[in-house]
Amino acid sequence: QIEEVDTLSSAIREISLGVNGHYIGGTSTVTLGRLLDSVIKGQDASGRTSRRDSEGSEEMRTEFSAAESPSSTALAEMMGPMFVSDKTSKRLFDGYCKNIATRFPVLHTPRIKELHEHRDRIDNSFDEAILHLVYATSGRFLELTGESDDNFYSDQHHEAAVAHMNEILGFGDTRSVVYLILLGVYSIRAAKDLGAWTYVGLAMRLCVDIGIHRRTKVQKPSLRREMDKRIFWSCYYLDREISVAMGRPPALSDNDIDAKLPFDIDEAEDDEETILREIG
Repeated sequence: QIEEVDTLSSAIREISLGVNGHYIGGTSTVTLGRLLDSVIKGQDASGRTSRRDSEGSEEMRTEFSAAESPSSTALAEMMGPMFVSDKTSKRLFDGYCKNIATRFPVLHTPRIKELHEHRDRIDNSFDEAILHLVYATSGRFLELTGESDDNFYSDQHHEAAVAHMNEILGFGDTRSVVYLILLGVYSIRAAKDLGAWTYVGLAMRLCVDIGIHRRTKVQKPSLRREMDKRIFWSCYYLDREISVAMGRPPALSDNDIDAKLPFDIDEAEDDEETILREIG
């Protein structure tokens, strides 16, 4: 217990020292992961529940209790690395595109589709974690809205994604931001408080660190810059939504933001040249 407290204290101290807006130090690539891990463990141990639980939505929870639910590792051994059938994965993919991506377009739909279609052949931790979060956020939404009585193993998909936290946060770029945003989106609908405000606050600070909250001086459009705008404004919206709901201050003042809004383009389009002609 003392070691966990020391880890959290060290993490906060390192972040506080970065007065120039950057995460500094030789261990900064794992600091955020350790900080979040300590926060999550502390919340799990405290037994606090979300506002949704306190209102008594018992029927909205997953059908298994914590003691009965298999771990993500056990499911992967039984069913494969993504532990979803073709039928279930299609429902989760469609649910994400319909209910999550329309509000938080942090991933280009053709990219999500590519990961989904090649889910059994993913060879890197980021893509694996992101697809797990796609399935987790979609499954949780469908469970809570009563659109399905299937078990989507949302908690286990979340668990599998969190296992890659240290590595992904170590990237310190938009991949880390996307990962934190999706963790935040999942957490606001989780059966217990998983730290949505913490996730999104760190995501916003990473946006500042890499500069996507500011208008770029380079005028030539590109798909990457368009996605940067989507990522930032998704983070902005989620930060405001959670902060207002919790009565807490937002992570970034409007006075410090001048990023342009994203263009309205066909989300199904995957040819970059066609996209650039539309926004050029």
